[in-house]
Amino acid sequence: MFAEQLRYTPYGDVPLKMAKTKTSAAPALPSATNPDNIKSVYCNNMEVAIGTMDTRLTFNEVQIDQGKITVERRAHVVMSNTHFQVMVKMLVEQLPKLKGQLELVETALAEKGK
Repeated sequence: MFAEQLRYTPYGDVPLKMAKTKTSAAPALPSATNPDNIKSVYCNNMEVAIGTMDTRLTFNEVQIDQGKITVERRAHVVMSNTHFQVMVKMLVEQLPKLKGQLELVETALAEKGK
């Protein structure tokens, strides 16, 4: 059976249409395109500023070079507070999956070290 997957939106949970194959329960999504040439950035630091109407996420990269610490701004994302709440909910739901993956890596490394 196919588990129902939901996409969280500010308007409530919306069921995703599932692929009708027995090998995959993943949503049938179109191929990704990048017409606006959106760039990927690395960050190891983040700031959050919440206002009355929206939330600003600032992604930074902290670098240490010869004892000198610099913080370089990499990207800003501004969204409505409602959208931010939905995003946080989705990220929290991913934590158990992340913890499971990290445990698998730690177990594999421990076995390799024996």
